[in-house]
Amino acid sequence: MSKRKKYGIASIFLGIAKIAPAKFVLQYFSTVANGVAMAFIAIATNKLFSAILAYSEGKASLPWVLEGIFFLVAITLSYELFSGISAYYGEVYYYLSTQHIQKTVNAKASRLSCMDYEKPSVLNSMQSAYDGSGSAIDLANIVMDILTLYIPYFIIYGVYLFCLWPPLLLIFPLIILPTLAGQLCKVKFSICEEQKNAPLRRKRDAYMAYIGDRNYVKETRLLGVIPYFLNELKHTCAQIRTISVAAKTKSWYVSLAVDCLNMLGYGGVVFLLIHSVYTGKIPIATFAAVFSTCGMLIDMEKELFGKQLGELAEQYGSVKQFIDFMNRPEQTDSGCEVSRIREVRMDGVSFCYPSADQPRVPVIQDIHLSLKAGESLAVVGSNGSGKTTLTKLLLGLYPPDTGTIFYDGIAHRELNPASLRHKSTAVFQNFIKYRFPLQDNIALSEAADMVKGRIGVLVTHRLGLAKLCTRIAFLKEGRILALGTHEQLLKTCPEYGELWEAQTERYQEADSC
Repeated sequence: MSKRKKYGIASIFLGIAKIAPAKFVLQYFSTVANGVAMAFIAIATNKLFSAILAYSEGKASLPWVLEGIFFLVAITLSYELFSGISAYYGEVYYYLSTQHIQKTVNAKASRLSCMDYEKPSVLNSMQSAYDGSGSAIDLANIVMDILTLYIPYFIIYGVYLFCLWPPLLLIFPLIILPTLAGQLCKVKFSICEEQKNAPLRRKRDAYMAYIGDRNYVKETRLLGVIPYFLNELKHTCAQIRTISVAAKTKSWYVSLAVDCLNMLGYGGVVFLLIHSVYTGKIPIATFAAVFSTCGMLIDMEKELFGKQLGELAEQYGSVKQFIDFMNRPEQTDSGCEVSRIREVRMDGVSFCYPSADQPRVPVIQDIHLSLKAGESLAVVGSNGSGKTTLTKLLLGLYPPDTGTIFYDGIAHRELNPASLRHKSTAVFQNFIKYRFPLQDNIALSEAADMVKGRIGVLVTHRLGLAKLCTRIAFLKEGRILALGTHEQLLKTCPEYGELWEAQTERYQEADSC
């Protein structure tokens, strides 16, 4: 396994920015202009109110008032224009980003080793990554909005307040700090909720598939186990709901506390403005301008810290799971190349599936086997004897725990896995019928499931089909109990002979019917 360059928040931004650079720049240039125009609305309002007050006192002429009106209208129109452009390109880019991020997760999944798909922790991580991919896009959008919309607005508005009277900058902490503290608490709740619910969602989806998916429904109805799966589904959904409700209840209490603090903060802002007028620090026109635009400041604060960061806080757990999955070690495609596999040899190969809560039990034990080009091997045995696992080991999908597999004399540890995948195929007991038209499935089968001049491996329970192969491997409890031709196994392996006779009788009964 190899570990690639660390994937993080910056990787999300860089990947999204590279999708369509021109559209990306245009969108956020418009967003910056939108934030600047929004801040200048306060300055334009102050200018207009000052002109109106001066005109009413006979200290200014009408053109000065008209100039103030024109300035405010121009700034407001600019704000609306850039807001519309930013929103349009935001919608377009969100669609492109969704395609990109899903492709990124799929590409990452394809680079994991087959053994990773046997580990529940990896499957949980993968499910969380797919769930968190949308949250990753939201994260990028929120951060970019903070950088290009909210920060320019707050900086310009802050400079405006500082120029009026420096203590007016206290408006920011009075409004912002309570909400920010509340969102930090929600982030903690979100991470905890995601860690608990990720494995439960995977179980829920599996139960739903067992009940309603066409690949399972016949078997589950035949065995009469649908009530069992329904009960398990109900129980799992209840667990998910309990965890989610607990997290949301905590968030609700935090929101209630934040709202109370915000009311106190707003009262402090009003007191500060009245005090500044009473002490002569700012004129009454400036008070009116700041007071009227302070509502926009509070709306921006609520939108940023209450809505945007609030949504991010709820989804941050999913984003973290997405990043953790993208940083998982990948299967390396380095090593020796093989032009065509002419011989495969297994020397003392044993294998155990990973298990988190149970002792590791060998599925394949001390296998010695040699196959050459032109041969076909049928692997037979009872359910759970290790037939499919043996085939996956031969294909290099799983590395053995002990022993070595040689491909044309090259040990599996030294071989490029990609080279082996491109030069090998097998027919499994439970093969996949792809959801393609019939002619495409036939074309795939003819191109693959053909072994002339190659090493063929067939996993089957039908001994009538197995006898057509050049050799048969009879497995029992992960070991090769017998190896040879059909005729040889009939003479040397009583268990194989009994299985052959039992199947022959069933075929004869079917023919008589």
